[in-house]
Amino acid sequence: MLLSKNYLSINPIAVLEINRSKYATRADARSFHALSYRIIGDAVLNDSHGKTVVKTGDLLFVPANLDYTTRNNEENVIVIHFLCDGKVFDRIIKFTPKTPLYFEKKFKKLLQVWTKKNFGYEYECMGIIYSILAMIEKDSADFTIFDKHKKLSEVVEYIGENFSNPTLSVGELASMCQMSETFFRKVFKENMGISPLKYINNLRLRSAVELLSSDYYSISEISEKTGFNSVYYFSTFIKKETGFSPNELRKYPDKYKIK
Repeated sequence: MLLSKNYLSINPIAVLEINRSKYATRADARSFHALSYRIIGDAVLNDSHGKTVVKTGDLLFVPANLDYTTRNNEENVIVIHFLCDGKVFDRIIKFTPKTPLYFEKKFKKLLQVWTKKNFGYEYECMGIIYSILAMIEKDSADFTIFDKHKKLSEVVEYIGENFSNPTLSVGELASMCQMSETFFRKVFKENMGISPLKYINNLRLRSAVELLSSDYYSISEISEKTGFNSVYYFSTFIKKETGFSPNELRKYPDKYKIK
C-alpha cells in the first residue's frame, strides 16, 4: 500500500494540475503530504532513502517534511496536497496500478470538482479521495499477495461475504484453494500476516462492535448476524477480545476502539 492504514481522517488542502516541460529542481521539505497521478511523463526523484523512478500511469506518495530532488521530462500530473491524522510513511513511495485508467478518471474528476467548488464539493472530494485510497489498497494487495496465489484473492473476498455464516471453516477455504488445511494455513499467514481463523474472527469482532454501538439490534440478534451459534459463546468471545461484555460495549461504546 502507499499509505499506512493507521489513519482515516484526511484533510485535502489543494488539488492541482501540473504541466511542465523538462526540468530539474530541489524541493525543500513541505508541511503537507502529496499523492499524485502521472498522466504523462517520466521522472526521477532522489532523497535520503534512495532513487525513485516514476513513469506514465504511476501514482506517487511524497510525505511531508522531506527534502528531495527531482528531474523529469515533459509531464502532466494531477496532485493532491493533504494533511492527515495518524502515522504515514516517511519515504517516497511509487505504485504502478493494474488499473491506471481508473485512477486517471478519478484524479481528473477530483480536480474538476475541487476547481469548480460547487455547493457541497468538500464532501464529494472526500468521497473521491477515499475511493482512490480504497482502490490503491485493493491493487496493492493484488500485487503483493495474490500474484503468488491467485486463489487467495477469491478466498479473502469469500470470507468478507460469508464471515457471518457460523459454518464457515478453514477446511472449506482450503478446499477452495485446492490445498491441504496445513498448507493453506501456512500460505494464508505468510501473505496476510495472521491465521485464517484470526482473520475471520477479526471481521466478526469489528462487525459485532459496530452493531453493538448502533443499538439497532438485541445482543441475541447481533450474535446471529456475526456468525455465532450461541449468545454465550458470543459474549465470551467479545469479553476475551475487548475486555468488556457486550452490554458494557453497548452502554459505553467508547470503551473499545475498533483496530
